Amino acid sequence: MSKMKKRPKVLIMVNWREKGEWDLYQALKRHFDVDVFQPYGGGPWAGGRGWKLSLETCEFYLPLFSCLKRNLFDLVISWSMRFGMVYGLLNRLMPKGSPSHLLYDFHINVERCDWAYKQKLTVTRKAIPGIDFFFTTSRREEALYSTIFHIPRERIRFFPLAPPRPWLKLPSFPVKDYIFAYGNSDRDYDTLLKASRNLSTPLVILSQRYSPNRTYENVTFIRQPVYGLNLAKLVGSAGLVVIPLKSSEVSAGQTAMLETMALGRPIIVTENPATLEYGKHGESAFFYRAGHVEELRNLLESLLKDPDYAESVGRRARVVHSNLPEIRESLLIQTVQGLCGHEP
Repeated sequence: MSKMKKRPKVLIMVNWREKGEWDLYQALKRHFDVDVFQPYGGGPWAGGRGWKLSLETCEFYLPLFSCLKRNLFDLVISWSMRFGMVYGLLNRLMPKGSPSHLLYDFHINVERCDWAYKQKLTVTRKAIPGIDFFFTTSRREEALYSTIFHIPRERIRFFPLAPPRPWLKLPSFPVKDYIFAYGNSDRDYDTLLKASRNLSTPLVILSQRYSPNRTYENVTFIRQPVYGLNLAKLVGSAGLVVIPLKSSEVSAGQTAMLETMALGRPIIVTENPATLEYGKHGESAFFYRAGHVEELRNLLESLLKDPDYAESVGRRARVVHSNLPEIRESLLIQTVQGLCGHEP
């Protein structure tokens, strides 16, 4: 009787409480033996300050713990940039023959040149030899980082995000008369407020970080976090969704963009390397350059005047991205199999 082929063992470091419901975890479990290292959240750390401290320090103690356990696995996956940098540095100190190391979400801010960020880039360069494969947020970054950090092209690859599966399955919500914008990271709500001035359509902005320097008529600010189905309703009921971003060179905003497209809503978003991966102007999304008030104003006015066209673009986007979760899972499994030395 032939022996059963041994399943590769994979370790994933994540910075959230993973209860086994993550779709990529489920996909990997079908092919590999998978362990998840996550912030400690039991006992006195179950909530409050204990959990916060555990979460804030996990990107240091989890890589160390992973290094101590590395010989039990064929592959270690860092599911955050900080995990990857710390583990990469530690990995360089380990004897040869350690498991392969995959870093998800490798990215830098090409516009920052302050002293602190230069030191961070120095650490990044030192960690890179301890990383065997890199996932980036766009094809443009794939080529750029390969050049900047001298990473062979066969070791770096664009790994797409995907809209939430449950959102793709939600029925259409009744559309209401408002423009919706949301998110915290790299948002440029000042440009949006200037562009939407004098519009009769109300604007709703959901953000915990943004504080306007004056009061605005016809604008509602939501300060409290909104999650899950409640967020889906806000997005799915909007006549238009806008994701205004500060830079056209820094990848940001793609998560909110895909959430909006999953619900079939027309979206206006700042162009950048990541957002351009998921839409074509006038076909599945509408793009404008960062900080260009007139471009954004013209888009808002034209789409509000032609809601049928806007709706058709939103519907098309939902169809276009309906299979992204499956594409993402397949790419991850193929990459892991290759790094573990197993044929797909």
